[in-house]
Amino acid sequence: MTTQKLLPCPFCGGRPIRSQIGESWPTHIVRCSVCGVEKLGSDKALLEDRWNNRVVKQSLTTDKEAAQ
Repeated sequence: MTTQKLLPCPFCGGRPIRSQIGESWPTHIVRCSVCGVEKLGSDKALLEDRWNNRVVKQSLTTDKEAAQ
């Protein structure tokens, strides 16, 4: 199975960290190293795709830009 390159956190730009819980029925986790937001799933490839294609609401983007 090929591992996708994960994009930075869509909320803060932090580095994503992959981990796994369990062996027989693993739960895969992608978590931001800065803000701690995370996504979980049983399918590693689908989880990576969802992390990379998450939509950030325009209001969050606008708030972040205004704060800078």
